Amino acid sequence: MTRQTRRQLFWLDRVDALSHVATHLDRRVADYIRDNVYITSSGMLSDRLLRHALDFTSIDRILFSTDYPFQHVDAPAVQRFLTCVHPPDREKLAFRNAERLLRIS
Repeated sequence: MTRQTRRQLFWLDRVDALSHVATHLDRRVADYIRDNVYITSSGMLSDRLLRHALDFTSIDRILFSTDYPFQHVDAPAVQRFLTCVHPPDREKLAFRNAERLLRIS
């Protein structure tokens, strides 16, 4: 997750507290964020950060990514990261979510 994304996760509750001001919306502000924002791992292959992101959104909104050339990750690190999620969700995290978002296959 990028530093900006981590900040967004922290202010979701605050944004929801202000939802009463946006009376023209059909849903809470955080619901719009959860449905329209994707989170990338950005080379930070930490199961703790992944679990934190999953507290706020679903596996369908998280994309695996690296931060090359700044962050070098090897295949074993990627494999460890992918094993942090249940087997049916590994393909989603690894590439299916990106295929769906970018309309590629």
